[in-house]
Amino acid sequence: MDLHALAAQLRKPEGDLGKQVGQMMNKGNELINLWTIEQLHLEPADEVLEIGMGNGYFAKEVLAVHPGITYTGIDFSELMVEESITLNQQFINEGRARFHLGTANQLPYPDAAFSKIFTINTIYFWGDASQELKEIKRVLKPGGISAISIRSKETMQQMPFTQYGFVKYDKNALEEKLRANGFTIFSSVEKGEPPYTFNGQIIVMENIITTCQ
Repeated sequence: MDLHALAAQLRKPEGDLGKQVGQMMNKGNELINLWTIEQLHLEPADEVLEIGMGNGYFAKEVLAVHPGITYTGIDFSELMVEESITLNQQFINEGRARFHLGTANQLPYPDAAFSKIFTINTIYFWGDASQELKEIKRVLKPGGISAISIRSKETMQQMPFTQYGFVKYDKNALEEKLRANGFTIFSSVEKGEPPYTFNGQIIVMENIITTCQ
């Protein structure tokens, strides 16, 4: 897969290749997912929304915190929604999970629908992100918490495929973007991962997990 095709698949997985990319993201994004869920400080009655859940592999980590938690995932990849439904059918049957096809700039939910919202490695694709953040603010309950998690700009610059359609953020830029769109920052946690090799290059992985209200 060339770099342009990889960037497109990371943005919106499609076809047989998209299934492989979804599985690859499960492995590569495990730590940032677990750390983000930890930063949400989930409570027994939380109604959780994940924007851009991929194939729904980490929904089980949210639902494992307490049986009273419900989870909603939304993605604009039809393939990822289908994969999520297949993978989480038991939770769907129990009424604890649901998955929808849709976009972050027009969330198909009523105002104040969720107590916790998170999104991981998606803001890169949102342009100036103002409309998406407006929608997050709209569907977040008063007093609710949102978490935006990314790879740092320095990390992303080491990955050649990010030259195709990725907006890169450092910690300050992410916080400024959130404040400019009406959010109050609670914390920005920076966590490193073991280096990994991409196309023969060793990449140092730095994550930023910003929680806000």
